Amino acid sequence: MEQSESVTESAERLSPTEKVVTEIARQEDVSPLDLPPLHDVVDPAGLDQLFTPTGDAARMRGTVSFQYSGYDVTVHADGYVEAAPCE
Repeated sequence: MEQSESVTESAERLSPTEKVVTEIARQEDVSPLDLPPLHDVVDPAGLDQLFTPTGDAARMRGTVSFQYSGYDVTVHADGYVEAAPCE
């Protein structure tokens, strides 16, 4: 159980861009380094800043969606990343 908690805690510390690349790599069973550059489809710094807390308030609303490496990707303000193969 401690191992899964550690993995969860580690995943929570990833930036949105890291979560996107990690999730696509996991689904494709490849290294994240084998994927095309994310910056070809979205500004990574902008994506990371979009849901960054400001001052004392967290940004807990909203989503951003885009296609990357054959997947429809949605990043939620709470940090959740959805990735489904494009139809």
